[in-house]
Amino acid sequence: MKRENPVSMSDYKINIDKPLPDPKIIDRHKDFDGLYDQYQVTRRFDFWRNIYRKPIYFASVAASAAIIFLVFEAVNEELPSEKSVSVLPPLAANDPALLILKVNASAPFSFESASCSQVQIPADAFTDINGNLVSGEVEIYYREQLAATSLTEETATGDHPLGMVEISGFQNGKPLKLSENKAIEVAFFSLDTSDDYQVYTLNEKQDEWILSGNDQVLLAEATNRILPKPERPASTYILEQPEDRLIPKSVETIVPKPGKPFGIKIKNPEDFAEFRNYEKIYWEYLQRPGSANPWEEGLLGENSPWNDVRVRKISAREYELRFARLNASGGISTQTVFATPMFEAKSKEAADELYRERYLAWENAKKAREQQAEERRQDQEKMAAAERDYRAYQQKLKEWESAMADTANTVSPKGAYHKFSVSQTGAFKLAKDKP
Repeated sequence: MKRENPVSMSDYKINIDKPLPDPKIIDRHKDFDGLYDQYQVTRRFDFWRNIYRKPIYFASVAASAAIIFLVFEAVNEELPSEKSVSVLPPLAANDPALLILKVNASAPFSFESASCSQVQIPADAFTDINGNLVSGEVEIYYREQLAATSLTEETATGDHPLGMVEISGFQNGKPLKLSENKAIEVAFFSLDTSDDYQVYTLNEKQDEWILSGNDQVLLAEATNRILPKPERPASTYILEQPEDRLIPKSVETIVPKPGKPFGIKIKNPEDFAEFRNYEKIYWEYLQRPGSANPWEEGLLGENSPWNDVRVRKISAREYELRFARLNASGGISTQTVFATPMFEAKSKEAADELYRERYLAWENAKKAREQQAEERRQDQEKMAAAERDYRAYQQKLKEWESAMADTANTVSPKGAYHKFSVSQTGAFKLAKDKP
């Protein structure tokens, strides 16, 4: 298609080697701040123009904002807010240390801070955020600052603060409130003994201090705070006794358990030459490996005849008696019994009496051995307890020596306790009236 007004190179005027403008004129156009402001205005208009022209763009922005809001709310529900845990602004020169104490919520509790301030918390002092009384273990968060500043510059101007304390309660990571009709007593220690300070409570929502009352000043003289040296427990001195005195040596039973006596009746003594000296002797059964029990194995009695018996002397008091007889299948059955001759017994009655005497001696020896074993067990328990007590004593002694190494901490300086009560958790400060 042919254009009605064709453009040719002759329609343009091109200047070659045109001289630069004056530097003053160039400087007048270097307004970068104005250029940036114009860019920001254009960007803002682009944002609203996209919302108007593109509904999808608006929906995506709204969805993103909703997600961010829900995440923020969930985090706030799960974790205590940073402000509720730490409302004191950190100071470059003196960032206050946080003291965390685990206490029983159902019992009264008191403690003293490193700066000698004292805090008393009554029993049943805390409820959850719904007002339900809590029990069990709770955590007390406490910290303080001397000559602390206010939360904002506006409230800090001219109020001459003496100090600030923060008290909070938590259970399972969730913040607690102070119960109704309950108050925490604070005795803030300071070298300043003046009585023109007032108590302010921090209103976190408005970030301002609210006058809540006056303090009660109690003068305190310089006192000696030297801790008493730990005493060594009396139980630990048992460790210095000789072992042979502390733990009696275990002894074996001197007398072995006696066995019941039994006799051997031989019809033809002339056939057993080895029995000539033992024909009328009663024997004491000895419990040895391989020794058959005469009563349990049926070796004794009129209905238990044996065809043969052999005697073999093993030691001065120990013999081996070997019984043999034919069995129903035509073979030979044997039984071996270890025994000792009761030479003192000339009759069954005498043998039984001798057995009772020996059994009583063995029983007494057994009881003595058991008593010694029990005494040894008790002494071992005493030694173990004494060693635990001694380790605990050494730890307390080490802590005491460390505390006493800093002589500045051994004396409380002369000052005053500024006492006041708080009926809620949070931050509190002592300050003079603003001018």
